[in-house]
Amino acid sequence: MHSFDLRISVRQFPLPRSRLQNFLRQALAALSFELGWSFELALSCWICGDAAMRRLNRQYRGLDRPTDVLSFPQQELYNGRFVPSRKKPPEVPLLLGDLVIDWPCAVRQAWRYGVTSAEELERLIVHGTVHLAGFDHERSVQEEAVMEKWEKRVLYRLKKEGFRLRK
Repeated sequence: MHSFDLRISVRQFPLPRSRLQNFLRQALAALSFELGWSFELALSCWICGDAAMRRLNRQYRGLDRPTDVLSFPQQELYNGRFVPSRKKPPEVPLLLGDLVIDWPCAVRQAWRYGVTSAEELERLIVHGTVHLAGFDHERSVQEEAVMEKWEKRVLYRLKKEGFRLRK
């Protein structure tokens, strides 16, 4: 079974922790299925506020403002494939990395996009996990299209299987 560590450090987070935990587990399963991976995955997820995200964004990306999601990969992956240094999957759950999601930013974006905050959180979780799998929309226009394709596949699988944060 896929595993994760979840930390929520914002007040008034409206979603039940158990629903978020289940969605994270299912997002990992959907990503693994879509990429054809047959091994267990693990990740860490922190739901934070604007101030914490701004500090992280400044420290790691040199941008002095909050952002919606940051991904800190722990594996050398390129577009869902291991780089040549790793020949076979691990025996234990593979730690993909760390996701940090700015809840207030997600709420603002949800309002801007005309979706619920739960829908936007779903999108950010999938976006971040696809980043952890080695996809990066900032490398080129072509890579952006590839990443978007994989995000849509994972979101579609989650929807098809009935795994949503919203009721």
